[in-house]
Amino acid sequence: MNFSIIGGDARQLYLASLLSNKGHRVRLWGFEGCEGPLPCPRFPLKDALADADAVILPYPALTASGQINAPLARSGITPAAILADLPRGAAVFGGRLPERFISDCAARGCECSDYSLREELTVANAVPSAEGAVQIALSELPCTLNSCRSLVIGYGRIGKLLSELLSGFGGGVTVAARKPSDLALARARGFETVCSEPLEGLKGFRVIFNTVPYPLIDRRLIDGCDGGTVIIDLASDPGGIVPDAAVGSGVRVIRALGLPGRFSPQTAAGIILETVENMLRERSVNIQ
Repeated sequence: MNFSIIGGDARQLYLASLLSNKGHRVRLWGFEGCEGPLPCPRFPLKDALADADAVILPYPALTASGQINAPLARSGITPAAILADLPRGAAVFGGRLPERFISDCAARGCECSDYSLREELTVANAVPSAEGAVQIALSELPCTLNSCRSLVIGYGRIGKLLSELLSGFGGGVTVAARKPSDLALARARGFETVCSEPLEGLKGFRVIFNTVPYPLIDRRLIDGCDGGTVIIDLASDPGGIVPDAAVGSGVRVIRALGLPGRFSPQTAAGIILETVENMLRERSVNIQ
């Protein structure tokens, strides 16, 4: 098959290598500024899209300003520019795609799908996300995880894996969750638990990991933290911290998004590839 990879970061470079190793033709746009061991072939956008059977956009596909997410490109590009050269009938994939772009692709006879909504991707991405969160904690704390108490807010995919990883360091781990079933499961796994709605206090925890995409942590809770507490917010927008709640408090808040791409781009690329291959097979496309 002929694949076009438009924009992205190291994940997309690894993805191109994986596809090429499988015998597919791969053309890329948006990697003029890349450095490192992976090859960075460069094509004009029109050539990168020419004869493409499938086009893979990054995760997330767009920046806050509405351009294609291409941090390694030397110039920006809009979705409209891609649509102008998009081959009719090509399959288009991307992460967190806006509905307008999906409908514009359909108008050109191209089926456009959001791979970030796929269960296999979200489940698999929980592993590098949890490991990345631990790496941040190890680099930011002046003490060992073994010697401090940790709080994990939310007991979903990432919260479950993260709690298990933290327990391996030997420090005390507490889980805050809303559902009684999640609290019961966390207790069965040996963790202390507290109810997250309402969250009564954060005192006694040296590091707090939030996975809930709702601003649960306000100034009242911040003021109840011990001095030097580090809060690592893993939740997607709007995040779990009320804006500016920690200003002047002595509590450090670290917004930690896109951890698979930051810490495990090769693994993240394999997850995207598996997901896209599954989606193509569901369309009865023969992909080896």
